Amino acid sequence: MRKRRTYVDKVGREFIADVGPHLWGLGAGCGDGGRLPWLNLYVNHLWASDYNPTRLARAAQNLTSGLAFLADLRNYPIANDSMHLIWFNHVPEHIKDDCRVLA
Repeated sequence: MRKRRTYVDKVGREFIADVGPHLWGLGAGCGDGGRLPWLNLYVNHLWASDYNPTRLARAAQNLTSGLAFLADLRNYPIANDSMHLIWFNHVPEHIKDDCRVLA
């Protein structure tokens, strides 16, 4: 996890410098939301989604701004290209139709 965080820290800083201060982020398949406080460092508005309502309720406590919503990644309710940063870690391997989700 340290290597991932180091990489995202570097890319996040560069991305903020390129795009500017008004960034939208998404924790897709966020589980309990353990990474959400860290993702908040890079975006102004952070949304979080999961298919499990119990875990999503825990995740919502880690949001400083944004929205937590119940969603199935195979039929996702947000528009393409609406987020600047998407955290999608340790999720695809749990989805039967992962190629559809990634598309």
